[in-house]
Amino acid sequence: MKSNQSGFTLIEIATVMVIIGLIAGGSVMLGNNLIQSSHAKEVIAMVTDMSIAVKSFKDRYHYFPGDLPDANPDIAGVTANGVCDYTNTDSPTNSIGNGEIGTDVITAKNTEVDCVTDHLYNSGFIRTDSATTRTRFGTIRVIVKSASNFAALAMDGNPKHIIELSNVPLEIAQEIDRTLDNDDVTTGRLRSSAAATVNPAPFYAVPL
Repeated sequence: MKSNQSGFTLIEIATVMVIIGLIAGGSVMLGNNLIQSSHAKEVIAMVTDMSIAVKSFKDRYHYFPGDLPDANPDIAGVTANGVCDYTNTDSPTNSIGNGEIGTDVITAKNTEVDCVTDHLYNSGFIRTDSATTRTRFGTIRVIVKSASNFAALAMDGNPKHIIELSNVPLEIAQEIDRTLDNDDVTTGRLRSSAAATVNPAPFYAVPL
């Protein structure tokens, strides 16, 4: 008596393998997109929180963080005569309290930019101190545009101050731009400091 044998042909097995590969590849791509979107949302949240903190600080103290003269005793955590507690007798006198968060070095101390997070942290507007306030990719700082890496680049609205991010992967910068601006990192309100093909973007600016 003759028995029938059944099984898969090589073509059938190859077809199944191709399908499995396509599914696996799609899953990897989907996973990468989800991670990228998550990282972009994380950066956007940090920028939003920093913007709110700076504006709230100015509403309370009538100066920008970092530009506030005699921060102590108004902000108890800023040590009297410390690196971020300076007066108009410190140098350069024209930069302290002038309405700009600049990069002039205060005598034997930090710059105003260096003191932004110190003032914000000690006044309760942010949760982390100046040593740990950064994105997962690089530094984040609030600075007057004219003293930043964007001094010579036009930004729509010509903002006086910006939030400057460093070392942002291009795909993250593009997603941030897509969410908050015009989907072009080389034009608009938000700007990259380099061409749209440079990865990572050396610096990326969000108007304050």
